[in-house]
Amino acid sequence: MTTYRLACAVCLLGLAASNAAAQGRESHKQPDPHQLPITKLSPAKLKKDLCLVHYPITTSSPECQAHFDQGLAYYYSYVWMEAARSFETAAQFDPECPMAWWGLSKALEKWPRPQHNEALRKAQQFLPRAGHRETYLIKARLAEKGMLDGVKPENRRKEAAKYLDELLTLYDDDEEGWFCRAQVADGPNAGVPYYKALLRVNPLHPGAHHELIHHYENIRRPALGWPHALGYMKSSPGLPHAFHMQAHLAMRIGKWDKTTDWSLYAIELQDAYHKEMNVKHTEDWQYAHHQETLLQALIHDGRFKEARACRAHCEKLGIYHRNHWFRLHVAERDWEEAEKIINHFKGDKLQTAYYRAVLNLRKGDLERAAPEVNV
Repeated sequence: MTTYRLACAVCLLGLAASNAAAQGRESHKQPDPHQLPITKLSPAKLKKDLCLVHYPITTSSPECQAHFDQGLAYYYSYVWMEAARSFETAAQFDPECPMAWWGLSKALEKWPRPQHNEALRKAQQFLPRAGHRETYLIKARLAEKGMLDGVKPENRRKEAAKYLDELLTLYDDDEEGWFCRAQVADGPNAGVPYYKALLRVNPLHPGAHHELIHHYENIRRPALGWPHALGYMKSSPGLPHAFHMQAHLAMRIGKWDKTTDWSLYAIELQDAYHKEMNVKHTEDWQYAHHQETLLQALIHDGRFKEARACRAHCEKLGIYHRNHWFRLHVAERDWEEAEKIINHFKGDKLQTAYYRAVLNLRKGDLERAAPEVNV
């Protein structure tokens, strides 16, 4: 009993020292307004109403905490560049915050940039300043990346899972612990129980909803994913990708009533983001795909004038979705424009035959369609 009390006292003293150290650290000076040292981007700007996510970390800087949360929001939506920008800005406000470096490591790996291990070493360097929960998250990532002694390459994910399992045993309400545990689960459905457990803790967790949308789409059960599409939008009102992802499921289960307008809204948010942060569309890997999805929805709804405008905008930017342009022109019975698209594929015999078959069938010319169908 005496040993137990002594251990508790030592633990409490350690936590008190950690908190005192955190409170004693002052916010770092404002980051260089021109360029961050690692990402070479301008510092992040805090976006109001971007996302509901909040994960408290050990820092005395409110700016560091706010940019860290924003980094998570972008990370969960696969906006890797902005996640990296936000995490590095957080680290500028508190250079000794291990979780800011941990987040930057994750974002840089996904972007991808080679400095992700450098950022993780920073997290390791400041590990003594981490809170108890944070220690498990950082050590799990160190294990996964082979940066802990004694971890063999074939056991990295298993060792990472052990740290996360211990974290969740002690703190079953830790949102990032559940999310990270799902990410190292092996097997086609292995991550799903962890994402669902995370939603028990936080029913509006953007990362869990986003991942479950993809999961149910991939296993061809889109109806099961629809509640997560709605949850993702509700959790991330300022993120374009949340309003895009619903279309992945809606177009498969006939939910067309708002799908197109939500896809339009995704583009509006994305264009505004490009303008504010001076980001080129070529730097935003999601943009072309969002435009493609919008075009499909507009064609389905018979909103041909808007679809034409979408095509013109994409062509101006050098984004080509000729398959959908062909479907647009066939749907609006503009045979001449459809023929132009077919001529672009002259070097591909099968593709050309398919398009000519579709075109002639829609025109009611069965005689001309027959040989193309045979091809």
